[in-house]
Amino acid sequence: MITLIILPRDNNITIDVKLGSKYGFIDENGKEIVPLKYDEIADFSYEYNDMAKVKLNNQYGLVDKTGKEIISPIYDEIMSFYNSDYGDMVKVNSCDFFHKT
Repeated sequence: MITLIILPRDNNITIDVKLGSKYGFIDENGKEIVPLKYDEIADFSYEYNDMAKVKLNNQYGLVDKTGKEIISPIYDEIMSFYNSDYGDMVKVNSCDFFHKT
């Protein structure tokens, strides 16, 4: 079963799609934007500078609106970096720092 949720974004439409237990995004023409491979996927958000937080195998990453993994899903958590070009990614016993250029 495919579940479609249609949400307007920046005068474009991206569609949150679930196929089986995996999530991704397609555009209004049905073209895959973000592969349907993630266990969870959030909307493209100002909270993450217009990227979407994704979860794969209990690890988090970020994808951009072209579907490119900007941060691979290898982190236990990714903190919001709203209104900043900097963000924190957390692994058990370590913390990495991200600068969006």
